Amino acid sequence: MSEEPRVATDEELYGPWDSYSPERVAEIMSVVTRPWWIAGGWAIEFHLGGPQRREHEDVDVLVLREDAVAVQRELVDWDLHLASREEGVRSWEPGAGLPDDVGDIWIREPDAGAWRFQLMLNPSDGQDWICKRDRVLRLPLAEIGLRTQSGVPYLRPEIQLLHKGTGSLGIREKDEEDFRAALPLLDAGALRWLRDALRRVRTDHPWLDAL
Repeated sequence: MSEEPRVATDEELYGPWDSYSPERVAEIMSVVTRPWWIAGGWAIEFHLGGPQRREHEDVDVLVLREDAVAVQRELVDWDLHLASREEGVRSWEPGAGLPDDVGDIWIREPDAGAWRFQLMLNPSDGQDWICKRDRVLRLPLAEIGLRTQSGVPYLRPEIQLLHKGTGSLGIREKDEEDFRAALPLLDAGALRWLRDALRRVRTDHPWLDAL
């Protein structure tokens, strides 16, 4: 029997990741005048405020889709690539539009070294954040973020947990770790919002019993 053809890894196709620290990413993003928030597992770490709990493959930064082109102009000294499941990773030339299939932007130095961090694009409507999983779920943009003691903006933990708990890859081990770590720090309003949001997306979600 013939063997199945080997599928190249993302690293082989697009190059390696060697993520900057979230503090370095925040320093780079400080030139951006549009709203942005540290997201992903680092948003949970920031909210916990203690020593780092686990390893993180990269740093995610949430920006609004409508602001992406403006952010590209402000990160003029960096190499930005469009990333999507359909088309893979391809160069994003200055001044080019943003294709509808793109959900993430990978960023590295202009010498084409390792990828350093990524932007995650989120829909919005005026002054409202819109959940990518269920567009009925909305919040005022002014309410979706918090700040560290040093002033770095990050996504509220209940919003980040909604994303982690409803991703297309299912609930990964690191998502479960983040949920269990953040749960004791969620106040009554955050618990209620996360419970209602998860129930909208999936009525039998395994986290509902804990909420």
